[in-house]
Amino acid sequence: MNLQSFRISRTRLVAILALLAAAFPAAALAENIAPKAKVSTSSEHSRDYLAKYAVDGIVPPALSQSDFREAWATKGAGNPRGGTFRLEWNTPQTIAEVVYWGRTAFFIEECFKEYDLFLDDAKTPVLSGTFQKKHGPQRIPLPAPRTAS
Repeated sequence: MNLQSFRISRTRLVAILALLAAAFPAAALAENIAPKAKVSTSSEHSRDYLAKYAVDGIVPPALSQSDFREAWATKGAGNPRGGTFRLEWNTPQTIAEVVYWGRTAFFIEECFKEYDLFLDDAKTPVLSGTFQKKHGPQRIPLPAPRTAS
């Protein structure tokens, strides 16, 4: 029942994540199930950058110089290989894609660089990839919808 370890290899950066359920036809908007999850991480920069802010639906404008309590950040010095972001649900969820929003309120370059995406307690990632340094959503579609149990 979890999307385990959304591991990031860049530090002190922020992600806003949306996990989209695949229970809808392709033409319809999928449901963002991230806000329904229990969120945990390997690191939080401060009380102003808690993990819960990554899934609250608030996306600070690019270069706005303000994302306090609107974004998640890791402690950079203590996480040279990035952080782990975990979402857990009480019931199985079907996941079609992850949508990543990088932290761009201060610098466009403050997006995470790479990711590994794990479902449940898998030892091997379902997907690995590289993010672009840009403002806006970056879609990570799964090859096929998967149910995390």
